[in-house]
Amino acid sequence: MSALPNPLPEPRRLVPVPPQPRRGGRRWLLLLVLLGAAAGAGWAYLRKPQPLTNTGGPGGPTAAVFKTAAAHKGDLEVRVRLTGVITARNFANISAPRTQGGFMSDRTMNILSVLPAGKFVKKGDVICELDPQRLKDQIDDEQDNLRNAENDVKKKVVQQELDMENLQQNLRVAKASLDKANLDMKANEIRTDIDQELLRLAVEEADAAYKEIQKEIVESQKSQKADLRNTQIAYELQKKRVDRAAVDLAKFSIKAPMDGMIVMMTQMKSMGDQQQIQAGDQVFPGQPFMKIVDPNSMQVETSINQTESGQFRIGQDAVVELDAFPGSRYPARISAIGALASSGGRQQYYIRSVPVMVQILKVDAKMIPDLTAAADVLVHKVPNVILAPASSVEREGVKSFVMVKTAEGLERRGVEIGPTNGTHFAILSGLKDGDEVKVVSN
Repeated sequence: MSALPNPLPEPRRLVPVPPQPRRGGRRWLLLLVLLGAAAGAGWAYLRKPQPLTNTGGPGGPTAAVFKTAAAHKGDLEVRVRLTGVITARNFANISAPRTQGGFMSDRTMNILSVLPAGKFVKKGDVICELDPQRLKDQIDDEQDNLRNAENDVKKKVVQQELDMENLQQNLRVAKASLDKANLDMKANEIRTDIDQELLRLAVEEADAAYKEIQKEIVESQKSQKADLRNTQIAYELQKKRVDRAAVDLAKFSIKAPMDGMIVMMTQMKSMGDQQQIQAGDQVFPGQPFMKIVDPNSMQVETSINQTESGQFRIGQDAVVELDAFPGSRYPARISAIGALASSGGRQQYYIRSVPVMVQILKVDAKMIPDLTAAADVLVHKVPNVILAPASSVEREGVKSFVMVKTAEGLERRGVEIGPTNGTHFAILSGLKDGDEVKVVSN
């Protein structure tokens, strides 16, 4: 055994350990990197054209739900729709006759026969017959009065002749008395003074009586002439009444004053119904009950607000559609524009409308008065321009965009737009003929 004691162990040396990084910091750094990568991928996805398909769930890809329409080159027409009724520029109102002599002026007239509405007639054709029986009865009475007036004239002539003969007889008697007094006066030399005075007075009295009867005859002749003329005037007036009645009787057979088509008016019937006038109805003197219209002069009678009047000019083209016949279209043009604006009865006083007449250039048998119609007036036209549906244009401030269909998907493209007619925009730049654009259906 060694005598040396056990050696002491060497002291342990402390080696510094480098600090270990915290595991939590790496996680945040990794998260930031992942977020940045996701943002970049999202931005790239948004910039990339959208595919024409989308995933629809368990069933896999399905077709995208949108519609497209092709942009095309054409003329953009801006039209304004006006509504009104069909009327005729050339027409003649047919009224129940007004009697000239006061016959039946306060009585109704019965329609015996009338041609149907829509029938074409020539000038001079009989279109309506009114019942003339009551007028004929009155004419008979007036003719009796005429005969009485004629007899009065004859009686007056005979009476005046008799009266004048009596006056002439009195004149002859007075002349004889005067002649006898003058003869007696020639023998006054053998008479006494008193007898001579009496003879002289007798001559003067006979002469005065003779002259008085002469004056009476002259005055009687004037009076008889005036009296006879008064009776003759009564006869002439009565004769004119009979003649006017004969003219009125001819009016009960109404003839067409022009070539055209018959249009019947309506009147209130029992229970408040409005019905067309027909045979058997009653009309009053002067009451319009039918029209003769020229079918080639049809027009739409309408009006525009005074604020829109600057858009309209005489000669502008239009297309007329009839409400009663959907799909009917007739070429037309503005033929007249009112010079003054007027207010409607049910509108505010400050609302003014300008009357407008739209002449229909080509008519057919369906075109009759009083039908409601619409006239689409061409107020502006842009020729030879790219047209795109209005629902395909997106507007952001002053900029406009459309979604254009490409091979890769939909491409958002900026465009420059022009006027619009409500259904299409004029595309001044950004699209070409045939490009398909996405449209938004209502």
